[in-house]
Amino acid sequence: MRMIKPVRIAIALLLVTISLYLFAPSANRGDSRSLRQLTIIKMNEIRGGLELFQRDLGRYPSTEEGLKYLIQNGDANPLWMGPYMNVKEVSSDAWGHSLLYLCPGRHDHYDLISYGRDGSKGGVGQNEDITISDKRTDN
Repeated sequence: MRMIKPVRIAIALLLVTISLYLFAPSANRGDSRSLRQLTIIKMNEIRGGLELFQRDLGRYPSTEEGLKYLIQNGDANPLWMGPYMNVKEVSSDAWGHSLLYLCPGRHDHYDLISYGRDGSKGGVGQNEDITISDKRTDN
């Protein structure tokens, strides 16, 4: 029974990845709306990896451990069953700016934040921050 849920999550992550490739052609043309959509898709994929990590270890990675702990078991923890994402790097948004990961978060157990196109806190439109936590999403 334990394998059913991971299989469903893996399928969901695969669908998110496919969606990412469907949006990629317009993002390559510099369409900032598409880059915002790509960032939201990537952040939701990271959220899926965080949930798998939490299921195995009973906690989310700390701020200090960071998102890299989703793809690399830095401390050889025997409970770590990852990698929890099939990527080489998880720390930047579609504009190439670093994502901010906080655990504990300001809104819930963790917050994952992109500062938008300008890479600065605050802003409106394409510069508006994107925050994803384990319970809610602000777009």
